[in-house]
Amino acid sequence: MQHSLLHPLKTTLLLAAALCVATVLGAAKPGSSGANPIATGDAIHLGMVGELHLEFSLIEMPDGTLIGGGVSAAVDGALAFELTSYEQIGDVLCMAGPITASGNTPFEVGQTWLLCIEDNGNGGSGVADKVATAVLPPGFTIQFILENFPGFLPPPASQFSDILEGNLKVH
Repeated sequence: MQHSLLHPLKTTLLLAAALCVATVLGAAKPGSSGANPIATGDAIHLGMVGELHLEFSLIEMPDGTLIGGGVSAAVDGALAFELTSYEQIGDVLCMAGPITASGNTPFEVGQTWLLCIEDNGNGGSGVADKVATAVLPPGFTIQFILENFPGFLPPPASQFSDILEGNLKVH
């Protein structure tokens, strides 16, 4: 039974991402440390392989360093990623960083995970938040993409999908 072998991997990746997010949030309490939450999310959306669960967090520390990452999981596979760069472009927040773990996906550790979100500002009601993702070559940052590929970001509206459940929040 294929799912029984993959379920522990997916669970491990989700647990690792949850622990990372909890650690980051615990270490970076706004007000007490001067940390600046940039974005958080926990949502289900439709991807090329069906429903995907996306969970992420990005925080900027007082010294300008970024702490962030998350996980994207489908029924049969999952990947974990760091978030190491970002840029707000109009209503869209784009974030990127390396894939740090990949199980039963066509993506490799080291490739760049691109995550762009549009927060409706309603906390999960009304118009749906939107998400677009892509996998790019290793080493790409948002700044590199903006400098070398004008017009690539933000992605066109046709590349975004509505979230089905959850909330994406730009702080």
